[in-house]
Amino acid sequence: MAAENYMMIEETTDFLNCRPETVRRAVSRGEDPAYWFAGMRTIRIAPTDLRKAMKPATRINEILGDAA
Repeated sequence: MAAENYMMIEETTDFLNCRPETVRRAVSRGEDPAYWFAGMRTIRIAPTDLRKAMKPATRINEILGDAA
């Protein structure tokens, strides 16, 4: 696969509407796979991996946690 098919963290935050720290934490925990490409200094994330990691929240307490 070509590197241009993958997203940088900034592009991923736009896609998910979240902060960069959220994406970095998910990568650190192994929830979202990230890849290094030769000659690049940033990690890249495949959009298909993001879609696989998403799961629907069926109850409000799954979204809000204990705050609901």
